[in-house]
Amino acid sequence: MSVRCSTVMKLRPNKPLRDLGIYKLRDKTLIVLKRTEVLSFLFSLDNWNFHGPVDFRVSHGNIYAHGELTHLTDEDLFDTELTAKPPRLSILLKCK
Repeated sequence: MSVRCSTVMKLRPNKPLRDLGIYKLRDKTLIVLKRTEVLSFLFSLDNWNFHGPVDFRVSHGNIYAHGELTHLTDEDLFDTELTAKPPRLSILLKCK
């Protein structure tokens, strides 16, 4: 007798997120870069301005931090109704 075990993964689109929208996730301010209805990337302000790495990924309603599933979902994102500007390449050339 053979026993089969299977897991059914329920996939859903993300809630509507605005491309370049500024959102709050708990105590973090993040900018959304929307790729598709089921895939968006979240950047901290510093990472956005300096072309840094992605802080979070939103996929099928789940939020991942550095590839690891978190307990957070897209429902935890609060839209500030502000919109970010795309980062400028010239910011990389400025020295302080």
